Amino acid sequence: MYSTGGNINECYDEYIQAAVYYGEGWDPDSFYADMIDMVALGYLLNVPESVFDPVINYIRQSDAGSSYELWTPDALLWHIINAKKPGSGSQPETLITEAYRDIYDLTKIPKADAEREMKLYIDKWYLLHKDDPWYDNHKKERSYKGYWCREAGVVTQIMGLDDSSYADHPNYPKDMVHWSAS
Repeated sequence: MYSTGGNINECYDEYIQAAVYYGEGWDPDSFYADMIDMVALGYLLNVPESVFDPVINYIRQSDAGSSYELWTPDALLWHIINAKKPGSGSQPETLITEAYRDIYDLTKIPKADAEREMKLYIDKWYLLHKDDPWYDNHKKERSYKGYWCREAGVVTQIMGLDDSSYADHPNYPKDMVHWSAS
């Protein structure tokens, strides 16, 4: 909906319903890319805790019982979750995929450096995900839903970064970052 220029208030309403289904449908074969999207969207849309709690529980279930051999509690997921709802879980230092190493590492540096590094991260973001199932979906019929670096928007908000140097990047969800529920 967001990719087609839909009203963000409608995206908010869709997320509310999606979070209910998401919380009820945990699967040990869940994809990390879907988890980062749900956590990031919940943060960007500033959903109430009661809506975000099932998403947190989903991540907890994955941490306890994912079928993926290399699954580990993920530092970026928990960084975002704890920024939205402090004390929700311990903060691991491990990442499920190194594709998110740069953005997680920039959460630990001074703002001025993080703003510069964020622009570099967004510039290479798409290529970092060449092994993800959604990569090159624009070349497939009916599967393209947009390429949004939502985690960049979330980290920008969490750190209070000035996004003027990267706000117009085609993968940066500028409208969502600067949106507030009315």
